[in-house]
Amino acid sequence: MLNSLSEYPSLLLPGAVAVTIVLLAVVLLIKIRRSGKKPEPDYRNMLNIGVIIFVIGFTSENAAMWPLGIVLMVIGLANRNKWKEPRKWSAMSKREKKMRIGLVSLLVLLLLVGVMAYQLQ
Repeated sequence: MLNSLSEYPSLLLPGAVAVTIVLLAVVLLIKIRRSGKKPEPDYRNMLNIGVIIFVIGFTSENAAMWPLGIVLMVIGLANRNKWKEPRKWSAMSKREKKMRIGLVSLLVLLLLVGVMAYQLQ
């Protein structure tokens, strides 16, 4: 039985990433449901997410994550002609800029907490 996470330090960083991804997915699902529109897939981001999931799955030897990452990468690359152009910073509203700064700050904070927790062991 799992007594404490301190016995398994290799689970801290992937666990923090997984929790962050789940929380972001929940927020996005709520936002999509409220808008009522069905968004088109962003294949460029699908490729990026596939690379991240592949690396995390491969380094943590998780046999379920790295194949999922490969599938997402293949889908993203197969639809390269449908990639959306990234929005320029100057084209964003103040609210969008604040949201991006907040998300990046949160991810950096989670990364630092994960690294510190790993180093303290």
